[in-house]
Amino acid sequence: SADDIPLSLPGWRSQNSSVSNNQINNPGLPTSLEHHLAVRVVYLYDNELDEFPLHLPPSVRELHLQDNNIRTIPRSALARMPLLEKLHLDDNSISTVSIEDQAFADNPRLRLLFLSRNHLSSIPSGLPASLEELRLDDNRISTIPTHAFRGLTSLRCLVLDGNLLKLGFLVLFPACYPYIKCSLIKSSL
Repeated sequence: SADDIPLSLPGWRSQNSSVSNNQINNPGLPTSLEHHLAVRVVYLYDNELDEFPLHLPPSVRELHLQDNNIRTIPRSALARMPLLEKLHLDDNSISTVSIEDQAFADNPRLRLLFLSRNHLSSIPSGLPASLEELRLDDNRISTIPTHAFRGLTSLRCLVLDGNLLKLGFLVLFPACYPYIKCSLIKSSL
């Protein structure tokens, strides 16, 4: 069990920093993390985080937060990482209403967003136009408005496996978004 992140380790001076599988919780994340500007990739998966970390370096391009108990996605936390390209939030406790309005507005480079195995009941709104891959498999999504992906001109891969979607979605989706490859395996069609 780690009470805090060992910032003296050589890894914190490199581009990739991993403190996964350490039972780290939110109070165990020091605010001084944001000053480690060499860090590009942060692995904080499989810990005990229940909030999105607020003090990560602005240089972070890839963030792994899967297998925690994160419940919310605040815009203020994401705004601190304008270079973020890949965000892994699989296997958390995020619901649609707990994603702050315009949470991704300050992440114009975000290309990959993984929100698999959470508690989402709909597609998050305000996703950045830069998004290329969106994974929402094994959530509770039952309907998707036809405008849900409007403005996501870079989106090429959408994974919706294991949701509660109805057959009508299968018919409408290809007509509305022919450029997006959509996976619906294991959906309750």
